[in-house]
Amino acid sequence: MSDSKLEPKIVFRAIGPEHRELIEEGFARLSPDARYLRFFGAKHRLTPGELRYLSEPDGDDHFALGAAWLHPSGMLEGLGVARYVRSPDDPKLAHVAVTVLDEAQGRGLGVGLLRRVAWVANLRGVARLRFMVLPENVAMRTLLASRRVPLQLEERTLIATCPVRTVARFRSRHDPRRAWIGDQRA
Repeated sequence: MSDSKLEPKIVFRAIGPEHRELIEEGFARLSPDARYLRFFGAKHRLTPGELRYLSEPDGDDHFALGAAWLHPSGMLEGLGVARYVRSPDDPKLAHVAVTVLDEAQGRGLGVGLLRRVAWVANLRGVARLRFMVLPENVAMRTLLASRRVPLQLEERTLIATCPVRTVARFRSRHDPRRAWIGDQRA
């Protein structure tokens, strides 16, 4: 039997400049395949400008939420990030993206992050979220299709737009013993 006070727990935090190092470390831990699926191409490192963009959202038009292990020592170990970026042409529409470290995938963390980001987007006046997914991103295609979110192929990108409340109601469909991350309360 383990003492739960000595085990790390999952925490969700709004991303800010103080998380820059965690984002950089998390990017370094992503597999080449995960980087390709998230950034739509081979990416070996983040530029200083990209790192600034990813770690300094304004909280309104660009909001990012991170998930991390919080160790008993107080150290954070990043696991994933979801974000939305409001469209400059339509303030009711935002593009949404999620990235989860390879070792944390398949346990509902991405769903948990997306639900929380959708909830914040709704509070900020966003009505619709747009996903842009590579056809080879089987996990995201499966997630969206299982929630009956239609995907349209435009050039080499699958695009799905749905009401923000649809995403806020996503639930993990994994085995409940493995879905603890996505369903844990923030």
